[in-house]
Order: sequence, then structure tokens, then C-alpha cells
Amino acid sequence: MTSFPNRPAILVVDDLKDTADSFATVLDLLGYDTRVAYSPREVGRLVGEGFQPDAVVLDIDLGVQSGFDVARELCAALGRRPVLVALTGHQGLEARAKREGFDHHFLKPANPSDVAGVLPH
Repeated sequence: MTSFPNRPAILVVDDLKDTADSFATVLDLLGYDTRVAYSPREVGRLVGEGFQPDAVVLDIDLGVQSGFDVARELCAALGRRPVLVALTGHQGLEARAKREGFDHHFLKPANPSDVAGVLPH
């Protein structure tokens, strides 16, 4: 993805590579500074390298770890809470996502342009 230092930084996290890449491509085309992580480990690596996302589009079911746990760990590592957008293929998680501090919730398959509408500009 292209780096735009004066544009909002977005982290897309999904263990489904095609989903993550398609979201990142659309957001990149919309001018966001976009990075992709396919696992919780990659999230840690990006943050460790200094990436400071303004918002995170995060799959709730990452297989090896819950997106809820990843969000908590990410916020702790950043020392702040970016805009958190839950993206999930499981119905019935919207209330939990709100309780866990997510600002927005989308059910897969979500339109990347709709998700972009809730991201910082």
C-alpha cells in the first residue's frame, strides 16, 4: 500500500487474505494510508515498527485469537484507542462489539465504501 503521511492511517485486519486485500485496496484508492495484517502477530509487528492507525477495520473471528482480544492488546500497545470497526461473518455480535468498545459494526460481506464512510477523513 502507498504511504500518505498527511492522511488518516487505517489498519485492516482479517485472516482472509482476499477480504483484507480488497478492503485495503479500496481504502488506499480513497487516499488512506492503509496497512494490512492477516494475523494478530502481524498487528504487533506493524505497531512495533511504528505504524499508528487512526482507525482499525478488524475481523472478529481471526481463528487463532478473538478480534476483541486483538483490539484490547492493540489499544494497550498504542496507549490510545483508535476508531474501531468490527467486521464479522457472525450474526449477533453487534451488542458485544459495542460493549467491547467498537465504534461501528459491519456484517460480512460488507461494502468497503460503506465502511470507509465511518472512517476518519
